[in-house]
Amino acid sequence: MVAVMAVALALWVLASLPPRLPRQGRRRERVRTVRKRAETDVGAYVAEVATRLRSGVSTREAWDRTALRWGLPAGVGDDGVPYALADLPPGAAVAGARAAARLAAELGSPLADMLDACADGLTRAEENEAARRIALAGPVASARLLAALPVVGLALGTVIGADPIGQLLGGGLGSAAGVVGVLLMGAGARWSRGLVAAARAGRL
Repeated sequence: MVAVMAVALALWVLASLPPRLPRQGRRRERVRTVRKRAETDVGAYVAEVATRLRSGVSTREAWDRTALRWGLPAGVGDDGVPYALADLPPGAAVAGARAAARLAAELGSPLADMLDACADGLTRAEENEAARRIALAGPVASARLLAALPVVGLALGTVIGADPIGQLLGGGLGSAAGVVGVLLMGAGARWSRGLVAAARAGRL
């Protein structure tokens, strides 16, 4: 029974630990972070271009001045898409900015309005992401607290002389209850982590 309790306790500890991504997963996570930062920069970039356009400069001059200030290649292609956007990492924001520039060149639409719409969309996306992080802060903290409560309970029981460890390791009903409790805590911790991961990924 002691061996069973030890195995169950090890399973609970493993389930309570934060998930470790494999090397390839960590590399993909870093790539996603870089792309997210690039999309955030695109929002400020297109907003600056729109501001220059509203000040009265030409479309090519607005793209070129903004590109030079950001350290990106100047120039605009035959399709109306600036070379600077081609130099940025691919992403939804970059694709939207390219489409706006291309449509504005083909249809003669006001580019400033289209770029402002892109910037507004990026701002709303960032606000939604921030709201998601704030909303998840409470559940994450609660899950960590609940995962630590059994250890705290064992320590408090030992301090007041109840000998909970002896009850758990002494066999009989106490050990059986301990095994069931550890397994349920491990399953609950893994389930909570899965819910948080799904919420962060936008699957909930």
